[in-house]
Amino acid sequence: MTKYSAEQFRLIVRGYRMLDRAGALSSLLRRVSRCRECHDRYPGRLDLPHNNLVRPLPLARLRDRRAIGNYLTRLKRDDGHLRNLLCGGMPSTLLDRVQSARFSIGLLPWLDRCMLDRTSSSTAMMVVGIDFKHLSALIANPRDHHLPLDSDRTPSNVWRSTWRQFWRNLLGPCDVETEFVEFLRHRGAYFTNSMLCFGGGNDPRSHSWDFIQACRPHIEDQIRVVRPRCLVSFGDLGCRNMATILARENPDTSLLAVLSDSPEPLRLLRNRPNGEARGLLRLRFGREDLAFVPLYQPGWSHTAEYRRDYGLLRAVLGLSS
Repeated sequence: MTKYSAEQFRLIVRGYRMLDRAGALSSLLRRVSRCRECHDRYPGRLDLPHNNLVRPLPLARLRDRRAIGNYLTRLKRDDGHLRNLLCGGMPSTLLDRVQSARFSIGLLPWLDRCMLDRTSSSTAMMVVGIDFKHLSALIANPRDHHLPLDSDRTPSNVWRSTWRQFWRNLLGPCDVETEFVEFLRHRGAYFTNSMLCFGGGNDPRSHSWDFIQACRPHIEDQIRVVRPRCLVSFGDLGCRNMATILARENPDTSLLAVLSDSPEPLRLLRNRPNGEARGLLRLRFGREDLAFVPLYQPGWSHTAEYRRDYGLLRAVLGLSS
């Protein structure tokens, strides 16, 4: 496994602090890490999410190397504790023994990686997926094991198909490893999910609309904090969720209401007139202008039809074709 170094950890914390306007991001991480909304709404369900992903980073206290170093020591204990659990025969009592340990440095591993190369508070693109992983699948498959300090150099499923395919689709034929770093440094990217906990079901392909609805206020809060110029969603559930959020802010854009009410919004969107679909590029969220580009899951983009969507995204972001 390849770990983030102490200097890389410091830069990741710095990246999070760049978005911590008046403590808003710190407060958000704290609220999410304590959230029990799904458990309160749906007591007794067997597929309830596991809130062991998001870490409540105390960003206001992490302002100098000594404070960051002390916090890194604490995080290393979490990292070692989780590694010992996952490598110790996968006990059935694992969840009880995880306790308050978290699997991310901040919100989720993809965002941690984006923060490493962030250089300003500006964010060109915010990407909203569906969920990170189902905890049962992570436990059962060693290739899914990802600990808080594991970097993108770690040979893990976290950094394989979806992450790499997205950047290849967006940046085209180039040295992706170099170009995506340049994008993070000069434009800024923020990755999150419609559900911020681990999924609790046994089938990693299943996702609960109930839980996504319960988590929606946290996604809205992130859009307010990050202020992206372009919002990208993955998959039908991601599209439907973002359309539901944006419809309230843009009541005159009727297409958003249609997408939010459809179980297959991406297929529906392909059948709409091009001019109507382009209305999604001229939206508002609060006081900010916002473009909305729904995408299929990156792993589906092996066909020309799906790759075409990335041409629109590149145009919105001002990338050369």
